[in-house]
Amino acid sequence: MLAIAKIYVDKIRILNRKRILIEQTLGKAPKNEDLINLMKIERSLIYFIMSLKSNSLVISKIKSGKYLKLYDDEKELLDDLMIEVDQAFDMSNISNRILNEMTDSYDSIINNNTNSVMKFLTSYSIILTIPTIIFSFYGMNVPLPLTNLPKISWEIICLLALLLSVLLTLFFVKKDYFSKR
Repeated sequence: MLAIAKIYVDKIRILNRKRILIEQTLGKAPKNEDLINLMKIERSLIYFIMSLKSNSLVISKIKSGKYLKLYDDEKELLDDLMIEVDQAFDMSNISNRILNEMTDSYDSIINNNTNSVMKFLTSYSIILTIPTIIFSFYGMNVPLPLTNLPKISWEIICLLALLLSVLLTLFFVKKDYFSKR
């Protein structure tokens, strides 16, 4: 059982190294494959936590002396075993917490990036909508302003649409809608 507990500790260290490697490769642009690998590591840690908890309960029952008669040197071995299992359990819990916090952080980064892209696309579509609205009004077969000036009405309408688009763009720039945070 002591050998098994040491194997648990070794495997948890391997999982921690894998997590650190994935964390280093993630950087600012997390890839789906890396996130899936983190999820697999998290699942493994959960299985380790459950099995180590069960091992701890079994060791406690053996240590109680109800099921087996124990001598002093066997009790010392069980104490060593309990320390090793507790260490593996604590390592699993800490690694799992670190992994949870890391995935929460990457989730926030992904959400922020998505929000920035959506904000940019929304403001850009609003800017493009203004000329479309103006030109669609003048595409109707009803009398509208400037229709009695056929030589310069087209230029005035284009300048009006351009002016409104530029003003709206300046407004969005002032409100910092185009920044990529």
